[in-house]
Amino acid sequence: MKLNDKVQTIDGRDFDPGRDAEDRIKWVANEGIRVSRIINRSGKQICRHCEVKFVDKL
Repeated sequence: MKLNDKVQTIDGRDFDPGRDAEDRIKWVANEGIRVSRIINRSGKQICRHCEVKFVDKL
């Protein structure tokens, strides 16, 4: 979780990678994009890349 663009720990402090372990980060579940959207989008990108390679070989 970010507050003022800084990652927060589970006890509300700013995360310090030199002092805090990653398991101390306060994670917020179900935030952002759905995995199905990522897969759908990446599949389209891969297909476009393959199409370009195929056309280049012609």
